[in-house]
Amino acid sequence: MPKDESRSTKNYTTDGGDTLVIGGSLIFEDGAEIVNMPMAEAIQDSEAKTVHELVRDFNALLQTLRAAGMMHAVGETKLTTDED
Repeated sequence: MPKDESRSTKNYTTDGGDTLVIGGSLIFEDGAEIVNMPMAEAIQDSEAKTVHELVRDFNALLQTLRAAGMMHAVGETKLTTDED
């Protein structure tokens, strides 16, 4: 999305309100809720004793994040920025 230099605020909506652009900080006050955000399923803490076991546990974490839609798989399209 091209940068709009006519704006005087860093956070604004575009596309008739369909897109919220955050160019500044996003602060969640106490009691705030995030609705419909993907959540990864809970996984056990690693008890790895070898590098091999740690790699296995780390790869399981990556798979859990991908399955929740919180991370792209290798080779998938990345998010775009104004610099792209």
